[in-house]
Amino acid sequence: MKKLVTAFALCAAMSAMAVDSDNIVGYKSDIMLAGENFSMLSSPFVPVGGGDAMPIATLFTDNSIFTASDTADTADWMVIWGDGTYRDATYYFSSDAANTWSSDGFNTTTDTIPVGTAFWLYRQSAGSVAATVAGQVLKTDATVNVAGANFTMVANPFAAAMSIAAITGVGLTATDTPDTADWMVIYENGKYRDETYYYSSDAGNTWSSDGFNTTTDTVSAGGGLWFWRQSSGASTITLNCPY
Repeated sequence: MKKLVTAFALCAAMSAMAVDSDNIVGYKSDIMLAGENFSMLSSPFVPVGGGDAMPIATLFTDNSIFTASDTADTADWMVIWGDGTYRDATYYFSSDAANTWSSDGFNTTTDTIPVGTAFWLYRQSAGSVAATVAGQVLKTDATVNVAGANFTMVANPFAAAMSIAAITGVGLTATDTPDTADWMVIYENGKYRDETYYYSSDAGNTWSSDGFNTTTDTVSAGGGLWFWRQSSGASTITLNCPY
């Protein structure tokens, strides 16, 4: 746990608001998890039948891809970010809990991940692997609280790629350099994407990676990003539904 907090200390909370799934059920089998490394993840679905929090125990439809052990040091494990800090519990794929996700090592957890909340998952095995998740499709925009003068972990809560350019906000700071503008970076496949996207005044107050053109890049379903807000006050951004 400490090594994760140290490696990703510059974090802050996110929270999604209104949820409308329209009762459309689907699944995705291409959520890529890095090997011997961290993956920043989110649920691209809401629970079947309603609700706004996914059960950790049933988040993945195929748990055979995970390494089970009697300790979090040797099993695959995850931690959840929310309300400005990491949740106290570390969830690992426990052999003592009959190869299920557990926080105490002996019982399958009943804890959940709120819709739109990002989390870190560490896989012990080498090589990337595709995970499968299922649920109901979120059909509305999601409003996210962002911290002032700080980072916020923002997740794509949709079952499709989300346009970076379609992320809107209240009081976004636009300038001609990411040093003074609001900006974001994307973590995927075990590393950061090369591009830094910032709210560029030279691109007409839009998200840009080159400073002059509105980006056409996206955040993959089940993926996430870091958002840095320059202004000191807390605000909100809106993740616009891509379908």
